[in-house]
Amino acid sequence: MKPMTLVEKILARRSDLMCVEPGQYVEAEVDLVMLSDVAVRSIQAFQELGAKKVYDPGRIAIVFDHNVPARDVKTAEVLHLIKEFAQSQGITHVFEQPWGGIQHLVPAENGLIYPGMIVVDGSHTCTDGALATLATGVSAEDRAVAMATGRLWFRVPETLRIVLRGRPGPYISGMDLGLAMLCRIGAKGATYRAVEITGESLEYIPMHARFTLCNLTMEAGAKTGIVEVDDKTMRFYEEMGLPAPKEYPKGDPDADVARSLEIDVEGLELQVAAPYSPDNVFDLKDVRGLPITHAFIGYCVNGRLADLAQAAEILENQKVNHGVNLTVTPGSQKVYSEAVRRGYIQIFVDAGVIVAPPTCGACAGIHMGVLGPGDVAISTTNRNFHGRMGHSDSRVYLANPAVVAASAVAGEITIPSEVAA
Repeated sequence: MKPMTLVEKILARRSDLMCVEPGQYVEAEVDLVMLSDVAVRSIQAFQELGAKKVYDPGRIAIVFDHNVPARDVKTAEVLHLIKEFAQSQGITHVFEQPWGGIQHLVPAENGLIYPGMIVVDGSHTCTDGALATLATGVSAEDRAVAMATGRLWFRVPETLRIVLRGRPGPYISGMDLGLAMLCRIGAKGATYRAVEITGESLEYIPMHARFTLCNLTMEAGAKTGIVEVDDKTMRFYEEMGLPAPKEYPKGDPDADVARSLEIDVEGLELQVAAPYSPDNVFDLKDVRGLPITHAFIGYCVNGRLADLAQAAEILENQKVNHGVNLTVTPGSQKVYSEAVRRGYIQIFVDAGVIVAPPTCGACAGIHMGVLGPGDVAISTTNRNFHGRMGHSDSRVYLANPAVVAASAVAGEITIPSEVAA
């Protein structure tokens, strides 16, 4: 049998085929359809299909994360409409505040995502590829079809293999690795490809950093980012209090890939993406000293407990610069609760940080800290396009949690070690 990559094996398995190859069209079983509170179009499309009942209520998860808490009457009405749909369909995996968080954290935390699954939703669904799933963004209409039938067609993607070499240095995080990847392959360098992340560096890269890496593959146009199961994957399920995966596919090491790219992690410096694209990446030293007005830590990219711990380490016994608004947004209520228990939230409050509830609000320029004209922000989010986080005349730089925390204290983009010292 022809050797296959991990994504090819998942698609073959869920399509009841022995073998698939890039470019082939398959109809595959979908294991989980995720909807957020901005997915009303999926509900409309479901109704336009003439569907009466979803294929399997247990294979749908709804997470309220963009417009929560409701920012106005219109969004409150939308939230109400989605709740009515869930109740009418018997959908029980409904996560709303104060029990939920951001959709790219919550389902996995609650045991809905396991290796070998196909998971569909919006663009950054690829985050969950860190759990060896084919997690991918599809259209609202495709989600409607998947809800109605439990299946969806896919074109088997080519694979771009990223091989990470060496041990990361101090303060180097998944964000730095992801930005380094984007710098090398570009914003269109992985269009409709599966980005398979491998190499001996994975021994030193924890799960929270792998989620970040997979999240950022979307900014290169990828169909998904994916990492094979190892001991760190197993530890994730253990730490979440979930059953360990018992059976999962593994890619063949001799499978053909479209391209292979090595990245020297050991020699990597702290990375910053400048406006107005996530692949416009520089070493931090090249933008050091640039004044900022706002800073953001958290969200789906860097909103896990370890990310907040990194920020708390920098901010302990420090004060945010009076000219800067720093907002920390935990990625989920579970993360928020544990951050409270460990004292991170108190450190943030004492430092003068605005601590927001789990929401996509500021990242998507919706609410909870929208930027105004002339504002300059440094953020752990994934996009810095014109107007992404607010006014079209604002500017957003992307960096890891330690860099953002240190910069908020200094009032300018700076190196974490200078503030931590």
